[in-house]
Amino acid sequence: DATLENTPYDAGTEYEEGLHLMTVTGSSSGSMNLNTSYNQIAYTKIGRVVHVTGEVRIASNNSISGNVRFSLPYTIADLSQTSEYVVGNVHLSGHGDANIDDNKTFLYATGGNAYFEIAHVDNDDTFAFLTNANVDTAFNITISLTYFA
Repeated sequence: DATLENTPYDAGTEYEEGLHLMTVTGSSSGSMNLNTSYNQIAYTKIGRVVHVTGEVRIASNNSISGNVRFSLPYTIADLSQTSEYVVGNVHLSGHGDANIDDNKTFLYATGGNAYFEIAHVDNDDTFAFLTNANVDTAFNITISLTYFA
C-alpha cells in the first residue's frame, strides 16, 4: 500500500500570481519582437505547480535561427520519473502558413528548461517544430499550460 504524505499548505508563502513578460528566441540565435499590447502571459504558482495562460502576438521577426522558443516564468522541474511534466494547449491564428493545420499543434517542453516550443503536424502529415519560416507578423499564439517548477 502506498502512503501519501500530508504536507501542510501555507497560502502566504506558497502562492504567487503575476504577469510574465514573454521573450521569443531561436534555439540557435535571434529573437522576435512581440506586440506590446500582447506580450505578457498571466501565471499562478501554488507550491511547485505553475499555471500559465495568455495570448502573445508577433510584431516583427528578426530572422531567428532554429526552433521558435517561448519563455516561461519558472524553469520546468527536471524529474527523473518521466521526461515531460507539461500539460497544455496552444492555438495558432492569424498566420499565413497554409501547411500548418491549427488543429494539429501542441506544446513541447522538457524538464530543466524555462521555455516551450510549438510542434505541429503539417497538412501532409509531416511532424515539425515552429521555425522562422512559419512565423509572420500576423501570428497570434494563445496558450494555457500547467507544469511543475
